[in-house]
Amino acid sequence: MLRFCFPILLAVILYPYLAFASDDEANQMVTRIEYFQESSDEPLNLQQVQQYFQSNAVTSVGNGFLNFGISDRPSWIRLSLNNPNENFVHRRLTAGQTWIENIDVYLVSETLKQHWHSGDGEKANHHLVPDVGVVFDLELPPGESTVLIRTQSFDPMALPIELITNEEARQKDTVNHVMSGILYGILLALVGYNVILYFTLKQADSLYYCLYITCFVVMNLGYSGYAFLWLYPNFPVIQNYSTLFFMVLHGVCGIVFASHFLHLSTRMPKLQRALRVYIAFGILAISLFVLLQQHLLSAVFAFAYLSLTTLVMIVIGFANLGKIRDAHFFLLAVCCSMTGLLFTTLSVWGLIPYTYHGYNGAVYGVLLEALILAFVLANRLKVIENERITAKFLSSFDPLTQLFNRHSFVQAGSKILQDGTRLNAPLSFIILDVDLFKSVNDNYGHHIGDRALCHISNLLQKHCRNSDVVARWGGEEMVILMPNTAMSEAQRCAENLRLVIETTPLTIDGQIISLTASFGVSSRMKNENLDQLFRLADKQLYIAKSRGRNRVEPQSESCSAFTLIN
Repeated sequence: MLRFCFPILLAVILYPYLAFASDDEANQMVTRIEYFQESSDEPLNLQQVQQYFQSNAVTSVGNGFLNFGISDRPSWIRLSLNNPNENFVHRRLTAGQTWIENIDVYLVSETLKQHWHSGDGEKANHHLVPDVGVVFDLELPPGESTVLIRTQSFDPMALPIELITNEEARQKDTVNHVMSGILYGILLALVGYNVILYFTLKQADSLYYCLYITCFVVMNLGYSGYAFLWLYPNFPVIQNYSTLFFMVLHGVCGIVFASHFLHLSTRMPKLQRALRVYIAFGILAISLFVLLQQHLLSAVFAFAYLSLTTLVMIVIGFANLGKIRDAHFFLLAVCCSMTGLLFTTLSVWGLIPYTYHGYNGAVYGVLLEALILAFVLANRLKVIENERITAKFLSSFDPLTQLFNRHSFVQAGSKILQDGTRLNAPLSFIILDVDLFKSVNDNYGHHIGDRALCHISNLLQKHCRNSDVVARWGGEEMVILMPNTAMSEAQRCAENLRLVIETTPLTIDGQIISLTASFGVSSRMKNENLDQLFRLADKQLYIAKSRGRNRVEPQSESCSAFTLIN
């Protein structure tokens, strides 16, 4: 999934340039943009504002992107318009971002005066367009007219003033909503992917990462306006504080994820304790500001805390470079997030020109961070899964010969015995021992002895049937359980294996080492269990050894587990 996300992200970033070609006719109607901020506590009325613009020094700007940072001072903007057409024209005015508490728009001309009010300080209405801003449909008269905009907010005062045609508005909204859908889709897919990993493999990293990204999604839905319009349109107080609260919570989850990802509790316990204090301070402070409904303090604290948190995570990443696996990937991911957050912060504070991509820098940064961390987590889980598979293999197989070990053989054999009893099917057991194996170790070395055991195990795997269960019992002894096999057939199989071993010597560096093996064969006659079959076959193996080795000794029909016990 991750390999498809990067080209999708690139397409999202380039999409506005490829899909949206703005018609400047509407914006050309704006001949001048001026603004000032009220300095007195008593609000000005419309007539006083008009007089102020005419008789006082005000600030003129060359574009429609205004930023006043975090301030509760009301701001007034005057748009001087000129409609060269002979008829009224319809235009859409974007007067501010979705989080602005109060926006008043006045359209003033010689024959017309209109007033609109909106903002997230009251219930959501049709003026709110998520991911675009607070918009107003204007009907501009021919000739000159004026639009006066009064805004007030405790959040960053970002005012992307824009006057566009209805066609441009539809096209722009489509582009913005498609981009948002793709971005949210990728983030939610990553969240779902890590939820599955957590519940499947019980890896805490996936859970903390999931919470980290989920907080960002909730925060982004808040300040883009989607949550206000869809979830709680009648509760502006939730809109005013939820986004700020989740900004802090996003930073907290980032610290928790970083601490667990980099194993700080065991490697840097003092730093871990300091981070816990930092986390507690963040949660308590934003909770107190929200409960006291201190909007301005909440906004300042949320932006400062999230920015500081990102810097803390970068410092932690640098401190762990070369000390822990994947620390460099962690640092790269956090730097992406920090860069995006920096662009967004500079945009909404007015320190750089306001653009769509600059405003969404935090989204792009977190998305890149999420993709990088998801890639790292996936690799970590792959390593863990490989280790689990290896551990499971080692617990079931003999590491030298790659045959079943005794424990796995007993488990598989017990199941075969149960099936054989239920179906009344024959069952045979073979045990073989490499002849004079001690002399192989003494004459050639133990490493050659190991090669000899591997050589014989390969011959057994090659020449035994798929239904047979082959295992290394211990030392140079190997066993074979043969379901649905009577004594006569088991004896023929054992003789064939004996001949194969005898005629297939081990060759190492041109040196030929002849090997032989002795076999004992038992067969189930009176519902013997696996241990009894082994003891019967082992007795026959002892007989084969005593009669000169390199031979097969089958269990006689008169010999059973009962006679063996007696």
